[in-house]
Amino acid sequence: MHDTILQHTLKHWTSTRKTRVSPKGWYSGNAPCCVHNGETKDTRGRGGIRPNEDGSFTYHCFNCHYTSGYAPGRPLSHKLRNLLRWLGAGENDINYLVIEALRIRDLTDYIVQAPKEIEEITFTERKLPEGAKSFSAWAAGEDYPDGLLQAITYAADRLGDLEDYPEVYWTESKTDAMSKRIIFPFTWNGKNVGYSGRTFKKIIKPKYMVAVDSDYVYGLDNLIKESEFVLVFEGVIDALLMNGLAVLSNKISAEQADQIEQLGKQVIVVPDMSEDGKPLINAAIEYDWHVAFPDWDNDVKDAGEAVQRYGKLFTLKSIISNVATNATKIELLKRRIHD
Repeated sequence: MHDTILQHTLKHWTSTRKTRVSPKGWYSGNAPCCVHNGETKDTRGRGGIRPNEDGSFTYHCFNCHYTSGYAPGRPLSHKLRNLLRWLGAGENDINYLVIEALRIRDLTDYIVQAPKEIEEITFTERKLPEGAKSFSAWAAGEDYPDGLLQAITYAADRLGDLEDYPEVYWTESKTDAMSKRIIFPFTWNGKNVGYSGRTFKKIIKPKYMVAVDSDYVYGLDNLIKESEFVLVFEGVIDALLMNGLAVLSNKISAEQADQIEQLGKQVIVVPDMSEDGKPLINAAIEYDWHVAFPDWDNDVKDAGEAVQRYGKLFTLKSIISNVATNATKIELLKRRIHD
């Protein structure tokens, strides 16, 4: 049962290229991914698939460094779907494998192990801006620098009770206008890997100062594991308020999508209700995810603004109650969004 997806992938791999099997079990051949990732066509057999006895496998290209794979209990990732397309698989075949992966997940207990795959991803450790401390640390000290009160006022207006958000920081450093920003640390496996600084002064540009490796997803470290679904936002404040994830852009990379899909949860994208939110909706359609179109007032553009106006409980209810699951319906609802 577990080797169904492996068999289909190897069938497409061996039927479209000459392959050789190495002593370590790699099926090597010309990689189909290079021309789709800004590299020249591979003619040196730089791609390879290594199958395992449990039906899992790994794909790696030693030219453009594209990676993918599958393990029983995990959904069929977007990167693997792309690989299958590049190998010549039709959409009907891919859709069959998507359903087969879900069937295997329901029949095995591998799903409990799926989140462990995420831990293999690494991000560069980074320090927070010089002098950055949490608001609780500032409150416990004796010094109250100029700008601290403004930062606290803005943060409290956007988030509410700051005691609920110990991960919000501020610094009096003027580098990159950090003293005019509230700071959100980015963590991974308990280590700091970056931060986002959100200005509370309209004249300060850019609005966000972000330092982190690409493909980072904010909130994975602190996600509520018991939830059956996960909310995906563009911005950090929305994710923080709604206990969701933020992709830090209005686009979602394949690497970010794989991290989210490996959670094994129903994915609900909550885009900004403006023209800027449409690329996030397009990404949700591409990844076969659901999209929420909450019934908010026209001047409320995101979850953070909704919480300010309606409160957290109503905002969450309005998101969950207005989820579109069909791509055609999502496209129709997307057209109603305007600035």
